[in-house]
Amino acid sequence: MKRPAVLLFLVGTIATAVVALLHRFGILLPLETATATALAGPSAIHRLPEAAQYFIIAASAFFVAWLTISATRGKGRTLVLVLAFVAELFALALICGFYQALFQPIPAALAAIVSYLLGWATPSLPTRLPRRAAGGGLGTRLSEEDFERIRRGDLEFNRDPRFADVSALVCDLANKYELADTLDPSVVARANQKFIAHAREILLKAGAYVHATDGEGVVALFGFHDNDKDHANRAISAAFALTRALSIATKSDNGDSPGDVHVGVSSGQMLSSPATEGEDLFLMGEPIELARRFASANRLYGSRILIGPRSFELASDRFVARPIDFLGGMTSHERHEIYEPLAETKEAPKDLVERRDCFWNGVVLYREKRWGEAYAEFQKARGPDEVEDEPLNVYLRRLEPLALHLVDGDN
Repeated sequence: MKRPAVLLFLVGTIATAVVALLHRFGILLPLETATATALAGPSAIHRLPEAAQYFIIAASAFFVAWLTISATRGKGRTLVLVLAFVAELFALALICGFYQALFQPIPAALAAIVSYLLGWATPSLPTRLPRRAAGGGLGTRLSEEDFERIRRGDLEFNRDPRFADVSALVCDLANKYELADTLDPSVVARANQKFIAHAREILLKAGAYVHATDGEGVVALFGFHDNDKDHANRAISAAFALTRALSIATKSDNGDSPGDVHVGVSSGQMLSSPATEGEDLFLMGEPIELARRFASANRLYGSRILIGPRSFELASDRFVARPIDFLGGMTSHERHEIYEPLAETKEAPKDLVERRDCFWNGVVLYREKRWGEAYAEFQKARGPDEVEDEPLNVYLRRLEPLALHLVDGDN
């Protein structure tokens, strides 16, 4: 028998036995007499059979035991339901009293209260639902803190089919394909597993719902389980945390070779629904697919983090970011502008903001095919010599032959 069923049986049986014995030996008689007089009066001519009274005691005890043991909304909310049930018992007794019928609510109400107290006091109760099952598959995808908040009822998670506004973050080991070409498969597998473990730990700490972890990277959602409207800012903050914290060491014969991380963030609506089989959740929507494409696009531009237009819109006041390019969308007619976040606005030095503005001007001029002016703006966007700016170098390499052609034409 599974643990929840065992606990249900034990709690319901103990509560029933305790209250039935108190009723049988007359310990509750003074309280029952006072209640009967108040609700039905001394002239009640119809009395509930004793066997029916014991049945109601057992039904109340097992009902509240089930309510308590299966609860994922916390003690407080369950107590409200139990008290409402007790109030209904007394209301039923009062209604019966109008028809000179005596229904004794005290034993059933006491059985409900005892069952509730036993249910929450049972030492093994926190494990009455396996962590994976409690919360509909959330247990292994959330931090311990968020999982406990949902289990206690401090954080309510909607498991019904719904659309949710989220920010999807996809991260991957930047040089995994290069590693696959040069190292033993077992070494590559260990490097990826180490990456996944570190990334998952960081994302869980950041409050993400970790949707998938496999050889294609880690997929995490922000705002999915907690309906946090600040999901884009949290996702980009987590992306910075990943790039700062992850330094993957790939074992080879020559020692440790540092790795890097590529991150993509996309915001939008996701459809979620309980899966048809098992306890997992079914998720569908553009944000994950686009975030995966943005993460891969880092290889083209030499960047680490790329975000989509909706994420930029939601987080532009919190982060200093610059436009990089357009990527095709889910259809041949869609184009998504991608941005590279550089730093938090409150921490960004003045020269970084100025160089960002020059880069932005250069991109605008480049799109207008004003090659010479664009080249000049990109030159202004150069940072210190020791700082390598790969996205800037990409544009300079594109523009150099065009700018030289213009100079030759002027001559």
